[in-house]
Amino acid sequence: MIVGDIIAIIKEQTRDTDADTWTAADVYQYVNEAVKNTIQRAPQANSKKEHFTTIEGIEQSIGSSEKAVELINVIANSDGTDVLASVHKVDVVDKDAYSPNWRQTTADNTTIEWMKRSEPTKFLVWPPIADAGKLYIEYSFYPTDVTGSSDTIGVSNDYLEPVRTWCLYRTFSRDSEDTPSMKRAEGYRVEFEAFFATE
Repeated sequence: MIVGDIIAIIKEQTRDTDADTWTAADVYQYVNEAVKNTIQRAPQANSKKEHFTTIEGIEQSIGSSEKAVELINVIANSDGTDVLASVHKVDVVDKDAYSPNWRQTTADNTTIEWMKRSEPTKFLVWPPIADAGKLYIEYSFYPTDVTGSSDTIGVSNDYLEPVRTWCLYRTFSRDSEDTPSMKRAEGYRVEFEAFFATE
């Protein structure tokens, strides 16, 4: 879907074919907001896989990856080109319970397990990394902001519905409170949130 499709939907739903109450620039802003809000709630809506360079030790961060929002998966070890042995996800609480001294394990260059941190772009690995190496990972990221009606909306097709409802919510929110439009706006906001409740 392109931004122009959203503009057409807004024109139809607001019955404002001449765009008297909103501008194309408004819609670009709404689409960019919608995309970011969607990716925050569903990281898989826009993700990529890449060969990630690790650092020595247990703690790793993808924060240096351009526009990284959240780590989704550590898939496998890597040599920078090929995908090697798989890496298994475990819960850090479980790891602490059955192997309390795991942080003191001898460092190695083959990662066996990974654990999520509370920070969305950070993770832990076991055994500790001996030297800088590579892991094949998947993470979500923000696409380039849209600036024109022919720009493609930067989420997968499965997540275009919340983009549509967010844009309608923002468009109808332009009216003052206690109007029919504000009631419609609230309905679209609820619809946006409900989409992710069923994920």
